Order: sequence, then structure tokens, then C-alpha cells
Amino acid sequence: MRYVVVLLIGALIGSMVTMTALNSLRQASAVPDGIMAVMQYELNLVRTDIVAGRCDAAAPHFQTLLGVANAIEPAFLPTGGDDILFKRYAEQLRNRLREALKIDAANCRILTEQLGRVGDGCKACHRDFRQ
Repeated sequence: MRYVVVLLIGALIGSMVTMTALNSLRQASAVPDGIMAVMQYELNLVRTDIVAGRCDAAAPHFQTLLGVANAIEPAFLPTGGDDILFKRYAEQLRNRLREALKIDAANCRILTEQLGRVGDGCKACHRDFRQ
């Protein structure tokens, strides 16, 4: 009987330690997940504004995207892969966002093209690093 009680206590302690470890791992991924969620949200707002012909409303969203893109490396590095390539993708994304901010807001066609380039930058990084 004593062995059964010790076994149950050991199983209880083991499950508590496991739950604590899993919770810690889940919290560690909250920042990268949050960054990606904000970027997706802002990209959708830009698309919506451009489709609706409100191209002048896209600039604040590009500015927010640029601000969030500045947090990519601290949140994701080390990637466990090619960190130099990851940094190159992040810088390329920021450059494309800076270019978007320089475009005349009245020119929806060029803004649409630049939004495509930003999206391509996102896709390239996701293709090589998202698991």
C-alpha cells in the first residue's frame, strides 16, 4: 500500500512539473506570435484601404508595420537555422516598408505593387523559417 501512495505522489508531482514546463514554453512563444498577429492585422487593414480606394489611409498602417518589423530580430533570434539569412529577410522587409512610406498616397497602383513586394518579403521568410 505504501508503494502505491508513493507512486501516486510521484505521478502527481511529475504532472505538476510537466504542466509548469509546458506553460513556460507556451509563454515564450507569445511575443513572436503577437508580432506576427499584429503584422497580419495591419497588412489586412492596408489591403482593405487600398481596395476601398482609401490609399491615403494606408500610410499609418505601413508605419505600424515598420515599427513592429523592428522587433522581429529580438523576438525570433536565434532561429536555430540560418540567422544571417533571417536578418537579411527582416532588413529587406523594413526597406520595402520604408519604400511604401515614400510613395505618394494618391497613387493606389504603385501602393498596391509595393504591398505585393511587402507580402513577398513575408512569404520568403515564412517559406524558409516557418515550421
